Formats: sequence, C-alpha cells, structure tokens
Amino acid sequence: MAAKLSLMKMKMHATGNNSIPEGERVFLSVTLHESVNISLAPQAIFVSDQWTIGKLVDYVTEKLKISNNNHKNLSNKIKLFSSQSNDAFHFDAVISNLIKQELLFNGSTVILANVLSDQNVL
Repeated sequence: MAAKLSLMKMKMHATGNNSIPEGERVFLSVTLHESVNISLAPQAIFVSDQWTIGKLVDYVTEKLKISNNNHKNLSNKIKLFSSQSNDAFHFDAVISNLIKQELLFNGSTVILANVLSDQNVL
C-alpha cells in the first residue's frame, strides 16, 4: 500500500515528454550521485517503457543540464544505477524488459552517477 501511495505522489509531480502515451509511461525518481557534482533533490520523471537506458540517461542529463559526454571515448561515463542493488543498467537495455525481469519497477528510485566507464557497481 505504501508503494502505491508513493507512486501516486510521484505521478502528481513527475515531468516528462507529454507525447508519451499514458500506457507507456514509467515513473522514476532520479537521485543524483555526488559524482555528478550537482546538488538537486530527487527528480520525479516519466519516460517511455520503450526507451533504452541510454536514451533515459540522455533525456535526464539534458533535462537537468548535466554535461554528458557518453558519446565520446572518455574514461568516465554517466550511468544509471539501481538504488536497490547498486548495479548499473546496461545502456542498450529496454525499460519494458527490465520491468519484466523485475530489475526495475514503476516508481523505482534510480541513481545517476559519473563513474569510470568500466564501473558497473556503485
């Protein structure tokens, strides 16, 4: 019941691309890791369940005006991590598949971090 209430509150405050059909929307709370060097409260967003994690990272970094050089061959990357397991999500993973595998849930909290490109655990 607490999870449902939390999701309802998140939906009230979440921002996202309004062209995403309601049936495809996945609501997430994005927390910024200290490595991002920006201090913001967790951000409630919605994205399409058809997006990849890479597209989600691009969307969040653009929305929050965070420098994202993931397209360059640098030692650091902006990655998205599970707040439950602290494992990184693969950039090419599709959100709907992560939900089916129960690695991500509607209403999950995720962590955006700037880490070494080969770092897969926070």
